[in-house]
Amino acid sequence: MPLWRTTAQLLRGWRRRLNEAGADRFLFPNRGGGRMARSNVTQRLGLAVSTAAERHPQLARRSMSPHTIRHTTATHLLQSGVDSTVIALWLCHESPATTHMYLQRLASSGASIGPIHSCSETGLISPRSVGMSSETVG
Repeated sequence: MPLWRTTAQLLRGWRRRLNEAGADRFLFPNRGGGRMARSNVTQRLGLAVSTAAERHPQLARRSMSPHTIRHTTATHLLQSGVDSTVIALWLCHESPATTHMYLQRLASSGASIGPIHSCSETGLISPRSVGMSSETVG
């Protein structure tokens, strides 16, 4: 999955804070340094949403899950002009038809899909430029 430049900057700072954060280490490890379980990710997201809701109370009324973040990211990428087949690969969809559902939802919502831009024009960069592989996000 590509990263926004600001996200990449935050992740670089986070990696510096982690002890011995080599490229083969998890970016968000569990207490033992291993891969987080789904429930752990959901719990952490809930804590982040609660903290954010202190400044943005409307978030407290929203249902948030890791899937919500995934769907929102895909929608924003589509709106930025990233090709749906590329997004299908990033999301590991078995079929581009699954990603096409996002396009249908966008069209039915009245949102416009902008022109196609390169990743550099949209501010997206590769996770590898932050020193991560897809396996280390964990």
